[in-house]
Amino acid sequence: MNIYPNRIVVLLDQFQWYLRKHGLKRLLSMSVQRAINRWLITSRYLFVINLAKNSFGHASQERLHVKAFASFNDIPKSDLEQLRLLMGPGRSLPFLEHFFGYGAHLWIAKLNKNIVGLKWTLKSGFNGFFCIPIENKAVVSLAEQVFEPFRGQGLWAEITACILSKLKEEGVSRVYFGVHCRNKSMLRAVKKANIQMVGRVLTFGLPGFHLSLWRKRYLWRQHDY
Repeated sequence: MNIYPNRIVVLLDQFQWYLRKHGLKRLLSMSVQRAINRWLITSRYLFVINLAKNSFGHASQERLHVKAFASFNDIPKSDLEQLRLLMGPGRSLPFLEHFFGYGAHLWIAKLNKNIVGLKWTLKSGFNGFFCIPIENKAVVSLAEQVFEPFRGQGLWAEITACILSKLKEEGVSRVYFGVHCRNKSMLRAVKKANIQMVGRVLTFGLPGFHLSLWRKRYLWRQHDY
């Protein structure tokens, strides 16, 4: 069975979806930046939240509903369809398979019946977190997103507070996460939440290797970003 015609159709659908969403100029800029980040150098700020001393905020259980899923088959079909529409054609399934393959949990946040955001968490990380040893009770946040129609409403902080509350109930002690240095909106949200920075790390992609270099001046600084 020849799968290539179907693959070509999916790629064309993806291109048209991105073109309508971003326009040609921004799409080209994003593609170049993604290539640089993937193949050359990525710079991130890394943060940690100590749940034993957490003053991040209060979870709004009335406004938001947040639930974790351990596998693709656990997600309701209606939620999968929403993710497909929000993420674009051909993107949601590979995205889900990629992170579930690591053993990560997917947190889906809903406002009424609408999916507004998601977050992936993985207990103890990938044998550490950018060369930081991670204890068994710690969690690494691999990826997170508030979908575009719902941005600018303060939902990231509310979603994070709900998830932190549930993780604390499960006995998790710390949550680590990274933010790309160019993601200014996310950095503003993190700064507003007064979250402790671990440092800034540069990652280099080489065949068969990922190298992490820490910037000494940023180690355990507060709001120096």
